[in-house]
Amino acid sequence: NPDHLFLGTARDNSDDKVAKGRDARGETAGNARLTEAEVRAIRMDTRIQRVVAAEYGVTTSQIGHIRRRFTWKHVK
Repeated sequence: NPDHLFLGTARDNSDDKVAKGRDARGETAGNARLTEAEVRAIRMDTRIQRVVAAEYGVTTSQIGHIRRRFTWKHVK
């Protein structure tokens, strides 16, 4: 339906997608290996990254990114 379309930049399109809740993040992303519960557990886990990464089947850098909130920012 052409009435649903409007002109805008790529940024406008991205902002519209986020505002309407149509962005894939966290568990809804197709390539997500972790759940939000696992991300919370990783942030509370005091063991070294290598051990935690092996337990969850992800890389050590991914554990560091989760702990520093570079990724999974939306999880409280």
